[in-house]
Amino acid sequence: MVRLKDVVEIVSGSSPSFDKLKEMALGPAPRDGQVQTWHSSDVMQHLELRGINPKSIRWSGSSKTKLQGVKSIKPELQETITPAFLDESIIVHAKSNVSAAIREYLNLKTRSQVDWRIDPQLATQYCKLLQSRRNITSIGGGTEPWTGEQEFIFQIKMNGQVVSATIKATVETPPMIVVASGPIRRDQIVTTEMLTYAPMPKGMEDKGYFTEIKVIVGKQLRRSMSTNQALTRDVIGEPIVIQRNELVEVEAVSGSVVVKTSGKSLGSGAVGDLIDIEMQDRKKLKATIVGTSVVRISATSAVTQSR
Repeated sequence: MVRLKDVVEIVSGSSPSFDKLKEMALGPAPRDGQVQTWHSSDVMQHLELRGINPKSIRWSGSSKTKLQGVKSIKPELQETITPAFLDESIIVHAKSNVSAAIREYLNLKTRSQVDWRIDPQLATQYCKLLQSRRNITSIGGGTEPWTGEQEFIFQIKMNGQVVSATIKATVETPPMIVVASGPIRRDQIVTTEMLTYAPMPKGMEDKGYFTEIKVIVGKQLRRSMSTNQALTRDVIGEPIVIQRNELVEVEAVSGSVVVKTSGKSLGSGAVGDLIDIEMQDRKKLKATIVGTSVVRISATSAVTQSR
Protein backbone atom coordinates (compact mmCIF):
# COMPACT_ATOMS: atom_id res chain seq x y z
CA MET A 1 0.00 0.00 0.00
CA VAL A 2 1.28 3.48 -0.93
CA ARG A 3 0.85 5.94 1.91
CA LEU A 4 1.17 9.73 1.93
CA LYS A 5 4.52 9.58 3.73
CA ASP A 6 5.92 7.49 0.85
CA VAL A 7 5.50 10.27 -1.74
CA VAL A 8 5.67 13.56 0.19
CA GLU A 9 7.62 14.94 3.11
CA ILE A 10 5.82 17.13 5.63
CA VAL A 11 8.47 19.70 6.59
CA SER A 12 6.48 21.83 9.06
CA GLY A 13 3.75 21.24 11.57
CA SER A 14 3.54 18.58 14.26
CA SER A 15 0.47 17.15 15.96
CA PRO A 16 -1.37 13.83 16.24
CA SER A 17 -3.40 14.85 13.19
CA PHE A 18 -0.20 15.22 11.15
CA ASP A 19 0.97 11.76 12.19
CA LYS A 20 -2.38 10.34 11.14
CA LEU A 21 -2.23 12.25 7.88
CA LYS A 22 1.16 10.75 6.97
CA GLU A 23 -0.31 7.24 7.31
CA MET A 24 -3.16 8.02 4.90
CA ALA A 25 -3.47 5.32 2.20
CA LEU A 26 -3.33 6.58 -1.38
CA GLY A 27 -3.54 3.34 -3.35
CA PRO A 28 -2.00 -0.07 -4.01
CA ALA A 29 1.81 -0.24 -4.14
CA PRO A 30 3.40 -1.10 -7.52
CA ARG A 31 4.28 -4.71 -8.12
CA ASP A 32 7.86 -5.90 -8.27
CA GLY A 33 9.62 -4.10 -11.14
CA GLN A 34 6.68 -1.85 -11.97
CA VAL A 35 6.78 1.95 -11.67
CA GLN A 36 4.10 4.35 -10.48
CA THR A 37 4.20 8.10 -11.08
CA TRP A 38 2.49 10.28 -8.49
CA HIS A 39 1.74 13.94 -9.24
CA SER A 40 1.01 16.59 -6.65
CA SER A 41 -2.46 16.97 -8.21
CA ASP A 42 -3.16 13.29 -7.46
CA VAL A 43 -2.21 13.76 -3.83
CA MET A 44 -4.29 16.94 -3.57
CA GLN A 45 -7.30 15.10 -4.93
CA HIS A 46 -6.96 12.39 -2.27
CA LEU A 47 -6.64 15.02 0.44
CA GLU A 48 -9.68 16.91 -0.81
CA LEU A 49 -11.76 13.71 -0.84
CA ARG A 50 -10.89 13.29 2.83
CA GLY A 51 -12.12 16.77 3.70
CA ILE A 52 -8.78 18.59 3.71
CA ASN A 53 -8.80 22.04 2.12
CA PRO A 54 -6.05 22.13 -0.57
CA LYS A 55 -5.58 25.88 0.04
CA SER A 56 -4.37 25.13 3.56
CA ILE A 57 -1.33 23.30 2.17
CA ARG A 58 1.80 24.91 0.71
CA TRP A 59 3.85 22.81 -1.72
CA SER A 60 7.52 23.05 -2.58
CA GLY A 61 9.99 20.91 -4.51
CA SER A 62 9.14 18.55 -7.40
CA SER A 63 5.55 18.23 -8.60
CA LYS A 64 5.89 14.49 -9.21
CA THR A 65 7.68 11.43 -7.91
CA LYS A 66 8.13 7.86 -9.05
CA LEU A 67 7.80 4.69 -7.01
CA GLN A 68 9.12 1.32 -8.10
CA GLY A 69 8.15 -1.99 -6.60
CA VAL A 70 11.16 -3.86 -5.23
CA LYS A 71 11.10 -7.43 -3.99
CA SER A 72 11.52 -7.37 -0.24
CA ILE A 73 14.71 -8.71 1.29
CA LYS A 74 14.72 -10.29 4.70
CA PRO A 75 16.47 -7.95 7.16
CA GLU A 76 18.88 -10.65 8.27
CA LEU A 77 20.02 -11.11 4.65
CA GLN A 78 20.58 -7.47 3.73
CA GLU A 79 24.10 -7.25 5.11
CA THR A 80 25.18 -10.58 3.58
CA ILE A 81 24.29 -9.78 -0.04
CA THR A 82 27.46 -8.37 -1.61
CA PRO A 83 27.78 -7.53 -5.31
CA ALA A 84 30.66 -9.16 -7.15
CA PHE A 85 33.93 -7.19 -7.48
CA LEU A 86 33.03 -4.78 -4.65
CA ASP A 87 36.35 -3.44 -3.40
CA GLU A 88 37.22 -0.94 -0.71
CA SER A 89 37.59 2.00 -3.13
CA ILE A 90 33.97 1.59 -4.25
CA ILE A 91 32.76 1.71 -0.66
CA VAL A 92 34.92 4.77 0.09
CA HIS A 93 33.57 6.67 -2.94
CA ALA A 94 30.00 5.68 -2.14
CA LYS A 95 30.32 6.86 1.47
CA SER A 96 31.91 10.12 0.33
CA ASN A 97 29.06 10.83 -2.09
CA VAL A 98 26.38 9.94 0.44
CA SER A 99 28.04 12.10 3.10
CA ALA A 100 28.29 15.05 0.70
CA ALA A 101 24.62 14.68 -0.29
CA ILE A 102 23.50 14.54 3.35
CA ARG A 103 25.70 17.52 4.24
CA GLU A 104 24.21 19.65 1.46
CA TYR A 105 20.71 18.53 2.44
CA LEU A 106 21.24 19.45 6.11
CA ASN A 107 22.71 22.84 5.23
CA LEU A 108 19.65 23.49 3.07
CA LYS A 109 17.35 22.44 5.90
CA THR A 110 19.15 24.50 8.54
CA ARG A 111 20.05 27.41 6.23
CA SER A 112 23.67 27.20 7.34
CA GLN A 113 27.10 26.14 6.07
CA VAL A 114 28.09 23.66 8.77
CA ASP A 115 30.75 21.03 8.13
CA TRP A 116 28.60 18.19 9.46
CA ARG A 117 30.51 15.05 10.47
CA ILE A 118 28.63 12.17 8.82
CA ASP A 119 29.21 8.44 9.09
CA PRO A 120 26.80 6.62 6.70
CA GLN A 121 25.99 2.93 6.99
CA LEU A 122 25.59 1.63 3.45
CA ALA A 123 23.93 -1.60 2.39
CA THR A 124 26.39 -3.22 0.00
CA GLN A 125 23.83 -3.65 -2.79
CA TYR A 126 23.78 0.15 -3.25
CA CYS A 127 27.52 0.87 -3.13
CA LYS A 128 28.23 0.55 -6.86
CA LEU A 129 25.31 2.85 -7.68
CA LEU A 130 26.28 5.42 -5.06
CA GLN A 131 29.90 5.74 -6.17
CA SER A 132 28.52 8.06 -8.88
CA ARG A 133 26.77 11.19 -7.59
CA ARG A 134 24.75 11.35 -10.80
CA ASN A 135 22.79 8.35 -9.56
CA ILE A 136 21.50 10.30 -6.56
CA THR A 137 18.40 12.17 -7.72
CA SER A 138 17.02 13.42 -4.40
CA ILE A 139 17.23 13.05 -0.63
CA GLY A 140 14.78 13.47 2.24
CA GLY A 141 14.16 12.31 5.78
CA GLY A 142 16.09 12.96 8.94
CA THR A 143 14.67 14.65 12.04
CA GLU A 144 15.60 17.75 14.00
CA PRO A 145 17.96 18.61 15.59
CA TRP A 146 19.58 16.53 12.81
CA THR A 147 22.28 15.00 15.01
CA GLY A 148 22.72 11.49 16.35
CA GLU A 149 21.33 8.41 14.60
CA GLN A 150 19.37 9.53 11.52
CA GLU A 151 17.54 7.86 8.63
CA PHE A 152 17.56 9.47 5.20
CA ILE A 153 15.55 8.49 2.12
CA PHE A 154 17.63 8.49 -1.08
CA GLN A 155 16.15 8.36 -4.57
CA ILE A 156 18.66 6.39 -6.66
CA LYS A 157 18.83 5.60 -10.36
CA MET A 158 18.95 1.86 -10.93
CA ASN A 159 18.52 0.04 -14.27
CA GLY A 160 16.81 3.04 -15.86
CA GLN A 161 14.40 3.47 -12.96
CA VAL A 162 14.42 5.47 -9.73
CA VAL A 163 14.19 3.53 -6.47
CA SER A 164 14.02 4.62 -2.83
CA ALA A 165 16.65 3.49 -0.36
CA THR A 166 16.75 4.13 3.38
CA ILE A 167 20.26 4.99 4.52
CA LYS A 168 21.15 5.27 8.18
CA ALA A 169 23.88 7.68 9.26
CA THR A 170 25.40 9.05 12.43
CA VAL A 171 25.50 12.84 12.24
CA GLU A 172 27.54 15.13 14.46
CA THR A 173 28.32 18.82 14.35
CA PRO A 174 32.01 19.83 14.36
CA PRO A 175 33.55 21.07 17.64
CA MET A 176 32.89 24.72 18.41
CA ILE A 177 35.91 27.00 18.71
CA VAL A 178 36.43 30.54 19.96
CA VAL A 179 36.43 33.33 17.36
CA ALA A 180 36.41 37.11 17.45
CA SER A 181 32.88 38.54 17.49
CA GLY A 182 34.25 41.73 15.93
CA PRO A 183 37.57 43.39 15.10
CA ILE A 184 40.08 43.34 17.99
CA ARG A 185 43.23 45.49 18.00
CA ARG A 186 46.67 44.25 18.88
CA ASP A 187 47.62 44.57 22.56
CA GLN A 188 43.98 44.74 23.70
CA ILE A 189 43.05 42.81 26.83
CA VAL A 190 40.45 40.23 25.84
CA THR A 191 36.97 40.42 27.38
CA THR A 192 34.01 38.06 27.09
CA GLU A 193 32.13 40.49 24.85
CA MET A 194 34.89 40.29 22.23
CA LEU A 195 34.43 36.56 21.68
CA THR A 196 31.89 34.06 20.38
CA TYR A 197 31.77 30.46 19.13
CA ALA A 198 31.86 29.06 15.58
CA PRO A 199 32.23 25.56 14.09
CA MET A 200 35.81 24.36 13.69
CA PRO A 201 36.93 24.54 10.02
CA LYS A 202 37.29 21.23 8.23
CA GLY A 203 40.71 19.61 8.61
CA MET A 204 41.90 22.16 11.19
CA GLU A 205 41.81 20.03 14.35
CA ASP A 206 45.50 20.57 15.23
CA LYS A 207 45.79 24.33 14.78
CA GLY A 208 45.82 25.21 18.49
CA TYR A 209 42.27 26.56 18.68
CA PHE A 210 40.52 27.37 21.95
CA THR A 211 37.24 25.67 22.80
CA GLU A 212 36.42 27.69 25.93
CA ILE A 213 36.05 31.46 26.14
CA LYS A 214 36.90 31.64 29.85
CA VAL A 215 40.50 30.51 29.34
CA ILE A 216 41.18 33.50 27.05
CA VAL A 217 39.49 36.28 29.01
CA GLY A 218 42.10 38.56 30.57
CA LYS A 219 44.81 37.59 28.09
CA GLN A 220 46.38 40.03 25.64
CA LEU A 221 46.42 39.86 21.85
CA ARG A 222 49.79 39.71 20.15
CA ARG A 223 48.27 40.74 16.80
CA SER A 224 45.01 42.21 15.50
CA MET A 225 42.06 39.92 14.74
CA SER A 226 39.18 40.34 12.30
CA THR A 227 35.53 39.36 12.75
CA ASN A 228 34.98 35.57 12.92
CA GLN A 229 38.73 34.90 12.89
CA ALA A 230 39.68 32.00 15.16
CA LEU A 231 41.96 32.73 18.10
CA THR A 232 44.96 30.43 18.37
CA ARG A 233 47.57 29.97 21.06
CA ASP A 234 50.22 31.86 19.12
CA VAL A 235 48.20 35.11 19.13
CA ILE A 236 47.31 35.06 22.84
CA GLY A 237 49.59 35.75 25.79
CA GLU A 238 49.71 37.11 29.28
CA PRO A 239 49.31 40.92 29.47
CA ILE A 240 52.51 42.88 28.89
CA VAL A 241 53.34 44.67 32.16
CA ILE A 242 56.77 46.06 31.28
CA GLN A 243 57.75 47.88 28.09
CA ARG A 244 61.22 48.35 26.62
CA ASN A 245 63.23 51.28 28.09
CA GLU A 246 60.79 51.57 30.99
CA LEU A 247 62.05 52.49 34.48
CA VAL A 248 61.51 49.49 36.73
CA GLU A 249 61.83 48.60 40.38
CA VAL A 250 64.49 45.95 40.88
CA GLU A 251 64.20 43.55 43.79
CA ALA A 252 67.33 41.66 44.88
CA VAL A 253 66.33 38.70 47.02
CA SER A 254 68.56 36.69 49.35
CA GLY A 255 66.63 34.39 51.68
CA SER A 256 64.13 36.55 53.54
CA VAL A 257 66.03 39.76 52.76
CA VAL A 258 64.76 41.93 49.89
CA VAL A 259 66.76 44.93 48.67
CA LYS A 260 65.08 47.31 46.25
CA THR A 261 66.70 49.64 43.73
CA SER A 262 65.86 50.94 40.28
CA GLY A 263 66.90 50.16 36.75
CA LYS A 264 65.82 50.27 33.12
CA SER A 265 64.24 47.44 31.15
CA LEU A 266 65.95 46.49 27.90
CA GLY A 267 62.97 44.46 26.73
CA SER A 268 59.25 44.01 27.25
CA GLY A 269 57.33 41.10 28.70
CA ALA A 270 54.60 39.64 30.88
CA VAL A 271 54.72 38.28 34.41
CA GLY A 272 57.11 35.33 34.51
CA ASP A 273 59.17 36.41 31.51
CA LEU A 274 62.95 36.80 31.77
CA ILE A 275 64.27 40.10 30.40
CA ASP A 276 67.49 42.09 30.34
CA ILE A 277 67.74 45.15 32.59
CA GLU A 278 70.34 47.87 33.01
CA MET A 279 71.26 48.94 36.52
CA GLN A 280 72.15 52.51 37.52
CA ASP A 281 75.86 51.69 37.25
CA ARG A 282 75.28 50.55 33.61
CA LYS A 283 75.70 46.88 34.47
CA LYS A 284 73.34 44.52 32.69
CA LEU A 285 71.53 41.69 34.43
CA LYS A 286 68.85 39.10 33.73
CA ALA A 287 65.67 39.63 35.73
CA THR A 288 62.30 37.96 36.07
CA ILE A 289 59.16 40.08 35.74
CA VAL A 290 57.05 39.71 38.91
CA GLY A 291 54.52 42.52 38.44
CA THR A 292 53.77 45.81 36.78
CA SER A 293 57.11 47.67 36.48
CA VAL A 294 58.71 45.27 38.98
CA VAL A 295 61.48 42.73 38.29
CA ARG A 296 63.39 40.41 40.58
CA ILE A 297 66.96 39.18 40.62
CA SER A 298 68.71 36.89 43.03
CA ALA A 299 71.36 38.44 45.24
CA THR A 300 73.76 35.74 44.06
CA SER A 301 73.25 36.83 40.44
CA ALA A 302 73.96 40.45 41.36
CA VAL A 303 77.18 39.56 43.18
CA THR A 304 78.34 37.37 40.30
CA GLN A 305 77.81 40.16 37.80
CA SER A 306 79.77 42.65 39.93
CA ARG A 307 82.94 40.51 39.95
